[in-house]
Amino acid sequence: MKKFLTTTFILLLVVFTAGCNGNKPDNTAPAGTTVLTTQATSKPEQPPAQVSGIVYFRDAAAIYPPNFVSSESTLKGASVSISGESAISGASGSFELKNVTPGYHTITVTKDGYIPTTVSWNFSSGESYIFNIGLYRTPAIINPRPGFINGIITWDAGGWLIDYYYKKGLFPPTYTNAATNAGGNLVTVSDPLFITSATEDHVTMSTKSLSSFWWRMMNESEYSALVTDAHSKGLQFMLWIGTMDEGKTDYYKFVYTNGKVKDTFWNDWFSEYEKYAVPLAQMAEKLGIEYINLGHDMTYAIDGYHFSGGASDSLARWQKLITAIRAVYHGKLTYFGGVSFPDNFYEDNTYPPGFTGLFDAVGVNVQAVSKTFNPSLDELKAAVTTLLDRYTEWPCPVFIMIRTPSVDGGTSFETFIEPLLVVNREADKHEMNVWQQADIYEAFYEVINERPTGNGQVMGIFSWGYNYLDNYLTVPGKSDGAMAMDKSSNIRGKPAEAVMKFWKFNQ
Repeated sequence: MKKFLTTTFILLLVVFTAGCNGNKPDNTAPAGTTVLTTQATSKPEQPPAQVSGIVYFRDAAAIYPPNFVSSESTLKGASVSISGESAISGASGSFELKNVTPGYHTITVTKDGYIPTTVSWNFSSGESYIFNIGLYRTPAIINPRPGFINGIITWDAGGWLIDYYYKKGLFPPTYTNAATNAGGNLVTVSDPLFITSATEDHVTMSTKSLSSFWWRMMNESEYSALVTDAHSKGLQFMLWIGTMDEGKTDYYKFVYTNGKVKDTFWNDWFSEYEKYAVPLAQMAEKLGIEYINLGHDMTYAIDGYHFSGGASDSLARWQKLITAIRAVYHGKLTYFGGVSFPDNFYEDNTYPPGFTGLFDAVGVNVQAVSKTFNPSLDELKAAVTTLLDRYTEWPCPVFIMIRTPSVDGGTSFETFIEPLLVVNREADKHEMNVWQQADIYEAFYEVINERPTGNGQVMGIFSWGYNYLDNYLTVPGKSDGAMAMDKSSNIRGKPAEAVMKFWKFNQ
């Protein structure tokens, strides 16, 4: 069956490799890529890379194949720049840059009347690349939405990330990048509590892992540094907690049972969560943290079906927890619930009556919105409209967290693409496609622009997973392919980042 791309920006990359034995370059090209190799004698100097292609207008009603080349919608007069080189697209939309310095660089494409775009790639010496890049028309009007959040969720803080990324000083430049390149005005990092024991009657939590002494939540000193840096760059901060089992207990077996979970278990669960959440809230108050998110995808701890007292029992327990937190914290509280569109699962269907009223905003986690493989932008917008119509009666604003991966068909399946290949190899099953990821961002922003503001309406877009390194194709000190940031929901260095930067709603 032939696969089609629906994209904001289409890339056909042809690489002519100059090197011994005609080896394929280390960087893995996106879907639709053709790689050709030729024999050549290596030279002592580092010859530049060559980049060419076309710039064209992307029709929102069209379905695009992976290697789409338009003869009818090409754009003349677009500015294309990379690594100090620049060119203007000709009558056929074509451009050519012959002296691109080897290395990781960002291609920037602009034209009056169109939304600017960027795409980053690792350009090797002596190689030739062809990029066919589509642009959206600039909207006639961007309706102001005061207080709108463009939230950047950096990659999970747990595990070795504290030692590798935090202690290497990579958080501050990432926050700079989030503000400058992604148009972010809020940053956060998922940093959940660990489940350390679980039985049918009992559960305990901790800020430290059972697996390794180095796997833990960040401490107050570390958060203080992050918050101070974020605030210095005009970024708000969200403390994002929740719970996580490392697979060392039968926790999920008990909480996802087909029947009721024992009261003794829930007594422990809420007691343990409050025991840690309240001190974290005190820390957030002290550090001036603007938001606390109390978790995501925790249906089992909300759905009245799992409580002996039903929905009223669940609501009462959450009310008690939130009352304790609000007694020490005066910022805003949120919760993010999941949606699995192909499976017709909406976590908000499980919320007890009154649950959304406990929060200052409630989020919706979205990966796929259509059963169609590679739908058009117009089809994505229709699906997004249907989704958002569900929440117009909510008593609080809506946040959307987008976790669509950068793979072909990423808007039509729910399987999570783990950015670490050492965790699982799911990324290997999919072709890279950063363009479809950009489409879903564009679809949400365009639909939001056409809707009212306030309660029951989207007042924030959050991007799930933002790498701490500019070059998402490689990781220092690790072999190529050790990570799958190129196929994960990370938007750093990808076209979706440029989409997010454009849509600020005059904030």
